[in-house]
Amino acid sequence: MGKSRLNFGNLEEIYNPKLYRHFDRPLSQQKISELLDCLSSEKFYINYRHYPFINYNIKFRKYLGHGQFKTKSRPISLPSHRDALMFKAYSVLLNNNYEEFLNQSEFSDVPIAYRRGKSNISGAKEIFDFIWDNPDCWILKADFKSFFDTLDHKILKKIYVPF
Repeated sequence: MGKSRLNFGNLEEIYNPKLYRHFDRPLSQQKISELLDCLSSEKFYINYRHYPFINYNIKFRKYLGHGQFKTKSRPISLPSHRDALMFKAYSVLLNNNYEEFLNQSEFSDVPIAYRRGKSNISGAKEIFDFIWDNPDCWILKADFKSFFDTLDHKILKKIYVPF
């Protein structure tokens, strides 16, 4: 290939292939290694064609309180096994660049989602500690319905190209 392999960390060792049925078969350890090697080639991206997602809805009961339930439906999309590994590899690369960007910025302590060593629990503890130290603060809670579904992906791509 001539080009060195991109840094996917220990993805090759920790990736756990799923066993659901799709247009392709679950990946063997050898196929995982081969595909990660291919992902370092720009030619691979130019010529690669993704398989379609397999889509279906799951139904579940949501408890409303006072013995009341509501049936809800949630769409599920399954990528092919090759595509799932590729998406995971992309996320590793983006996360590495995102962490590097945050570590060089003045607000590296602010975001907690999708961060190594951070979680909603550690984030909540930081918030409660701040509230105890600053009793005159305000807390705003918001829930944005379909927020990620309605984002303009052209704007997102423009923001994330530097990563």
